[in-house]
Amino acid sequence: MARCIFFSAALGFALLAGRPASSQDVSQIVCGSVNGDSKINITDVVYLLNYLFQEGNPPLCLAESTPALDDGGCESFSHSSVESCRHSAKAGFWAARANCATLGDALARQTCLDAASAELDTALGVCDAQLAARLRFCEVLATYPDPGIDPDHFVGVVDNPYFPLTPGVTFVYESHTDAGLKRRNVSVTGETREILGVECVVVRELETLDGVVVETSDEWFAQDVEGNVWCFGEHSLEFEDDKLVDVDNRQVGSDGVRAGICMKAAPGIADTYYHQFAPGHSEEIAEVLGVDESVTIRSGTFDGCVKIGTSSLLDPEEVDYKYYAPGIGLILDANDDDGKDDGDDDGERLVDLIADRPTGRG
Repeated sequence: MARCIFFSAALGFALLAGRPASSQDVSQIVCGSVNGDSKINITDVVYLLNYLFQEGNPPLCLAESTPALDDGGCESFSHSSVESCRHSAKAGFWAARANCATLGDALARQTCLDAASAELDTALGVCDAQLAARLRFCEVLATYPDPGIDPDHFVGVVDNPYFPLTPGVTFVYESHTDAGLKRRNVSVTGETREILGVECVVVRELETLDGVVVETSDEWFAQDVEGNVWCFGEHSLEFEDDKLVDVDNRQVGSDGVRAGICMKAAPGIADTYYHQFAPGHSEEIAEVLGVDESVTIRSGTFDGCVKIGTSSLLDPEEVDYKYYAPGIGLILDANDDDGKDDGDDDGERLVDLIADRPTGRG
């Protein structure tokens, strides 16, 4: 009888102690304090009992290696992001496991569960690879990008010699893919869009695959007084079989999107920076690999080009090599780094420039 009374009292206490504070500050979580009150005592044991036997809330303690939130530290962002990635992977596993449970045949259930476990291992591996890539980048950049946009620090034109955006100019790019011939028309409009008080140049893109429209987008750029060109986001529409299948809107100042650098005023070897920063969606970094490259494409050879390697922290194994010619801009986006348009990959090259602009020799 005494045991029953004790257990009932403990259970009642558990139901109360098992609830985290309503205004939880995750930056103050102490590992071991599973109920999130930053103290380690008997209430943590009760919280665990409530979780295990009464379907209470799961432990709130973060991984021991996770640093406390600080003033924009790159490592804090990296560890928080990987925890989000891992939780998403595990949520996918449990959803798949629930589906497996509905199968009547034991062998089918086990096969389903094995597949779900394999997918979980793969997903967790991707999370770990992202963390490693982010931490490597943290050695170069101490904080995530927060340029502190000041409208007075920007000018009304984009005339960086490696990234000129003159209204009325259209760049035409082509790439040969397994799916067919991809063509991308990039037109510098005479329109502007104000973002955080900055007047941005609107660049409109139309992408086709074997003549069929697959994507349209508006992208926004602005140049600061030093001559650096900044990416302020984009709005894109993706089509499949003439039907709209996806809309992507990423604008600086919303949903954690920060301005990234499209082209530095004076690129220097080993310069490394964020090219795009939309947490969890587009975390692209760029590194200047060359500043006096000679690049050959089908329309000719261009000297004095800037070579930039770009990669995504979300898919760190993939690296693209972009080449920018002075007075023109992007002329080649390749999968290899030899600076030659050999036509044996699905890299993108400039094939036409609808404007009175310099052309290559040859």
